[in-house]
Amino acid sequence: MVVETLVKTHPAWRSTFMIGRVVAAVISTIFLSALVIFLGSQDILGTGWVILGVLLVIALNFGTVYLIRSSRLYMITRTGVIVETGFPIRTQRSSMSFSKIQVVDVRQTILEKLVLKTGTVDVDTAAEAEEFQQKIQFQGVSNPHRLAEMIRQGEEAGTKITWEMPNSHLPSWEQPHQTTPPWGQPPQAPPQSPQAPPAPNPWDQTPPGGHPPNPWDR
Repeated sequence: MVVETLVKTHPAWRSTFMIGRVVAAVISTIFLSALVIFLGSQDILGTGWVILGVLLVIALNFGTVYLIRSSRLYMITRTGVIVETGFPIRTQRSSMSFSKIQVVDVRQTILEKLVLKTGTVDVDTAAEAEEFQQKIQFQGVSNPHRLAEMIRQGEEAGTKITWEMPNSHLPSWEQPHQTTPPWGQPPQAPPQSPQAPPAPNPWDQTPPGGHPPNPWDR
């Protein structure tokens, strides 16, 4: 069964979730590159090995950051929400249908709210029994309030979720793909009342005497 996806996104690069990892990658790259260059200056490594080592350090650190971002996939479908995680390959999948969602919250720090415009969307079943509780997080997403509103609309309308395009400042790869809902029907023209037949022309009617009027009398 193919599930139609309305939104598919990853943690935003400008989110605190990703900024911390990018900073760690930069610091690690500087330290390891300096170590490789030092070994080259001591004639332990040749010039070619130094260049290769620096390139490998850069590719390893920033490739790891890219895989961390790609390993978290957030989706809103016509029936619920899905989160896939796992490093380096997404191997865990958590889903929740709209019929089970009871609480949708947005968490933002001051920096995320005023500067980064990112945050975390918490989706919870809020069941009384702990064994039936389920929680899904959209961590570090752009425009979290808009995503939360889309989930609330799906929660209220069941599988009939309707939404508008989010703000245009979002990058193209984080824009949801707008589709025509299957329940939508093309507008139908209003039914028209039957028109009354036109009134007969008095010149075409036969007078009481039985003789039709002459053509030149019309």
